[in-house]
Amino acid sequence: MNFSLTHKIIILLSIITFITVYYKSYGFSLNIYSLLFIVIYLIMLGLFIKYNKS
Repeated sequence: MNFSLTHKIIILLSIITFITVYYKSYGFSLNIYSLLFIVIYLIMLGLFIKYNKS
């Protein structure tokens, strides 16, 4: 129960930070830094999910 609660909190915080950073970078044109951030974010989220499943 405690593990799933912390898992949900971490996912919620990561989604909130991703939306805020993406919204701030949306004011500029979609440059290479925001694309790189999106790629790194998706890779870290995938590794986080894979690490918790195993």
